[in-house]
Amino acid sequence: MSAASDKYEKDVAANLDRMVKRAFGRSAFAERPSLPTTYSDVRMTVPGKGKVWCEVKMNHTDNLSNTRVYYKNGEWKFSDKAKSKKAAAETCRILNESKQTKAWVKDLADFCAIDYKSIWIPTTSGPIKSAGKSGYEDVVSHKMMIDYFDDLKLKKTGATQYIVEEPGYDIGDLVTIHYLEGKSEPAYYMQSGDDFYKIGTRNPLGCKGVPKFGGNGNLKVRIGLRTTYYEVQPEIKIDPSSLKESRFSVAPGSRKKNPFA
Repeated sequence: MSAASDKYEKDVAANLDRMVKRAFGRSAFAERPSLPTTYSDVRMTVPGKGKVWCEVKMNHTDNLSNTRVYYKNGEWKFSDKAKSKKAAAETCRILNESKQTKAWVKDLADFCAIDYKSIWIPTTSGPIKSAGKSGYEDVVSHKMMIDYFDDLKLKKTGATQYIVEEPGYDIGDLVTIHYLEGKSEPAYYMQSGDDFYKIGTRNPLGCKGVPKFGGNGNLKVRIGLRTTYYEVQPEIKIDPSSLKESRFSVAPGSRKKNPFA
């Protein structure tokens, strides 16, 4: 997380704290707790309503789900520990059905001199760092992946590190399931840029007139190259033009309406 994002989440939490106290009494409060990323960003505690989570995004182009997938034994898969199995399963479905991705895997296997049927493309550092050792002979190493993309640049093929793109995908539906089912505790609200939304149909704090988060976008997957490893990174971003503007906001300094008033 960037320092700017970290500060923004803290600022939103402080503003929400003031808002819920005015709306629900002095015993209500909001905080940004230090918890794993399996939880959303800001937790509101309201007497009689319990704990309610709010996801916070600085802008509408932020990645909305951060799941990881990998390729092994001829197919794309996801770990049982995946934060959102729905997002991971959909990503794997798209990758497994994509002719573009199948051609990319074949090209990578040929470049690395690894059998196409046995090539292993992890997305965690452990197997990548063990590439070439016993049991990891078919793993694409960090150096192989870097050399592969360097070779593409030299050939001036126009290829990028994106290995699939699914245009016009219902990002809103996927993200809703992710935050309601893929988190340790469900998040029922989202602050995105200067817009406040409900996530799904539940509305535990009784906010009137607040729109439901939803819209389309391009679901993409790219290979992210790091210093000592690489990652298979889905990009689940909504098209801002398909997102309904909200009349409400909990962003500091916003001139929009208070959703709890």
